[in-house]
Amino acid sequence: IQEYTTAVIQKLPVKVAVLNNGFYGMVRQWQHFFYHDRFSASEMKENPDFVKLSEAYGGVGLRATRKSEVAGVIAESLKIKDRPCFIDFVCPPEENVMPMIPAGGSMDQIMEMA
Repeated sequence: IQEYTTAVIQKLPVKVAVLNNGFYGMVRQWQHFFYHDRFSASEMKENPDFVKLSEAYGGVGLRATRKSEVAGVIAESLKIKDRPCFIDFVCPPEENVMPMIPAGGSMDQIMEMA
């Protein structure tokens, strides 16, 4: 967050995006694929309100809670030229980031959406 403060002070139009599924996303995803949904220490029950956090630092905070809002929120963020913008993309916990390569794997072992 210290870098965000610097961006506010310097009036940099940096865009910060979080894919907020309420988990350490990739940890949860690995626990899903490789440990048969045995989730351990990956849920983030007390995430801050990223919009309010951004505003508290002097930036702009935006949030999309539905897929239909994503394009509009991105377009709105691109209009901001005088300070940073934090975008909170709220998504379901079971949403995965694909494609991915298993640890120690190679490109021929790439996993794609099922």
